[in-house]
Amino acid sequence: VSLRMAIRIGAHISSVGGAGKAAERAGAIGCQALQIFTASPRQWRARPVEAKAAAEWRRRMPEAKLAPLVVHANYLINLASANRKFQAMSRQAFRGELERAAAIGAQYLVLHPGSGELERAVEGIRAASEGFAWNGLRLLIGEATAALCPDHVLRLVDRLQVKGKTEPVRVYEPLCRKAQATPQQLAEVERWDRALDH
Repeated sequence: VSLRMAIRIGAHISSVGGAGKAAERAGAIGCQALQIFTASPRQWRARPVEAKAAAEWRRRMPEAKLAPLVVHANYLINLASANRKFQAMSRQAFRGELERAAAIGAQYLVLHPGSGELERAVEGIRAASEGFAWNGLRLLIGEATAALCPDHVLRLVDRLQVKGKTEPVRVYEPLCRKAQATPQQLAEVERWDRALDH
């Protein structure tokens, strides 16, 4: 069984008009995957996704063979900010992004954690996602962020060659806290890591 996802070509597509229109736009330019905003990327306020609209996204993406569906978070979010008011607004906005992405069946959420201390960004992600039901939505983090998560079980997903860097950057998926990990999970992560090292 291959542990790597086949390369998929996609683009950022307008979600105006709903899932049907987005699928049409993506198909018209030959996309196999797509990225969208679930709300205005430059406003704090965002409405939850209505159940009917969420069901339409979940139905139309598989029908159109579009995957993964990626949501891009609001540009205003800065989880690394030292300003407490801005931190609170950013955490609330990020929680909303998580909930909307999960509601429409997205596989990934893209977040730029902002400008400031990386430790604050990690704590912001933890606080905003506390008690969140991920429902298949996956969080991927880079190696610098992973180094700040010693209490989590992290699965190595891949190594990405980043422009300007001589060494590939490792990308991880946080699975659970170490205290909650089962022996089976730990064994699976070890096998996965060994496979990617070859």
